[in-house]
Amino acid sequence: MKRQPKIIIACLVMAVGLTSCTVTPADPSTGKYATQYPQTTLEYSIYINKQITVFVNELSTRLNQAVHSTDGVYENETEATEQSIQLLQETLDNVTAMQPSVGKEDDRLSLITAMQTALDHMKEYKESVESGETDLTNYSHIFETDINVLTGMASLYNQ
Repeated sequence: MKRQPKIIIACLVMAVGLTSCTVTPADPSTGKYATQYPQTTLEYSIYINKQITVFVNELSTRLNQAVHSTDGVYENETEATEQSIQLLQETLDNVTAMQPSVGKEDDRLSLITAMQTALDHMKEYKESVESGETDLTNYSHIFETDINVLTGMASLYNQ
């Protein structure tokens, strides 16, 4: 009989422990962060610069295609642009869900705005490619501006 209360208490402790230890993935649309505490300034800077690099790489690839759009037709440009859009959206979602370091909230919001603008430009580019436009050189200037804005924002995190 003396063991029964100990077993009951052990079961209760395990039940409480198991039910309160759930990890819910971050959802950018709810405003919840993926981390419980803000990262250090260095960690956040490294993380953000990696995410900016993803954007810059995708934009520069599409920029190159836009510059040479009058030279010929690129069969897979629609699919490649769709893949770029998906990657940029995932990256933006990750940045949105990552809790910034202390004092970087305003910079984070500016970066999210710049990333969303670049993503919107990429979607417009895809629509132009799908509609059969042959001269997409105007997008080279748009993408170049997006790259300049994003790389300028990267320097905010290196201070």
